[in-house]
Amino acid sequence: MTELLMDNPKSLYDWKHTETPWGALVSQGWSAQIPYRDLMRGVSALIIGDTNHGNNALQRGFARQMKDLQAAGATHAIFEINADLKIGEIDSIARNTRLSHRFKDEVRAAQAAGLEVVFMDMPEHMRQKEWSAEETAVNRGKYMGEFIADFLQKNPEAKVAAIAGYAHINDPAQIPQSLEAHG
Repeated sequence: MTELLMDNPKSLYDWKHTETPWGALVSQGWSAQIPYRDLMRGVSALIIGDTNHGNNALQRGFARQMKDLQAAGATHAIFEINADLKIGEIDSIARNTRLSHRFKDEVRAAQAAGLEVVFMDMPEHMRQKEWSAEETAVNRGKYMGEFIADFLQKNPEAKVAAIAGYAHINDPAQIPQSLEAHG
């Protein structure tokens, strides 16, 4: 049911290439049992590819998964939000997300489950104005992979569950390559 990169101390969970893709999972009301314990066994990070940041049902479902992620061993929930922003600014941050109420639900659910919330995306001031939209996305993906690797190096006891845009885990030059290079 899963596609994992088990040789690396991190996992990439790509629901588009499993028997139960996100769309089917959402349409079933998230009733399928997700094998988080298996996915997190022997790895420091589980990177979940979010296929649609603006899908209400998908984002609502992520919020409902936080307890299961914590039960599977996750200690931190990492979100694709600028790394220089602080959790105390959640209302302001949420206004700049596609589904502000769902983002706040996800963060609150993670906190309620006992997960420490961390943000991993490239800060705005590091993005070059001359980059095209594609270059910006690729560089953000590389940054997020490096961020996760650095975070795990500084916090060796941590087990993270990160939710990143699908393209950032599907493109080998982004999160996968950065994790491999820094992992």
